[in-house]
Amino acid sequence: MIGTSTRLPPIQRLVEIKAVAEQLHFKVSTLLLHGGKVVEAITWFWRHIACYEKLTGVPEAAFLHWDWMSKQYLVFAELLETSSVAIPTAVPLPLSTSERPITEWEFQPAHYYQ
Repeated sequence: MIGTSTRLPPIQRLVEIKAVAEQLHFKVSTLLLHGGKVVEAITWFWRHIACYEKLTGVPEAAFLHWDWMSKQYLVFAELLETSSVAIPTAVPLPLSTSERPITEWEFQPAHYYQ
């Protein structure tokens, strides 16, 4: 999708791609958290971040990238905080996914607010 259209300026294309990714991330995270799948939601969040953390665009607009990245952390923290699912207090650690272990801190919204 990034290399397909040349009608728009690169910065605008990147902003539009990230806007779609942000909406998708919000919907998937909300569904996972409301379904009680906290570990899957955390795994989804880290995959989402990994996909876009290096997609900064032109150096003149790098601030837009970091603004967007910080918003991703904020939105996930708010979703985790307002989720109807009880956050486990005693989690057998480390919970391992296919990519990386999930720590006890990652279940706390404060981890993402920081």
